[in-house]
Amino acid sequence: MNEKKHSAVGIASLVIGLASAIMVFLDFVAAGLLEAFTPGGFDADSVHALAIGLSLVVLMCISSFALGLGIGALMQKNQKQLFPVLGTVCAALTLMGIVIIVIIGIVMA
Repeated sequence: MNEKKHSAVGIASLVIGLASAIMVFLDFVAAGLLEAFTPGGFDADSVHALAIGLSLVVLMCISSFALGLGIGALMQKNQKQLFPVLGTVCAALTLMGIVIIVIIGIVMA
């Protein structure tokens, strides 16, 4: 009875990937709220803009780490592959979402 177990690295990849996706969403909610409730609009040179931009860079690094964990867990052949696949997909989608939104922001600026 050599039953495969779930990969701890894959579970970590999924948890970190989901956490970074949620934090990116909250980052954009914060930016939207600052834009909506700041008289005259959101100043691109403010401390708030710097904090949001810095947090996006940090979240990109965290998502890249989760992607690496997911890919590493996919290489483990004696483990179940559910969590590594979910973690890899979640981290990749988060990274692509950040990049697409940053590119849209650069083009519209």
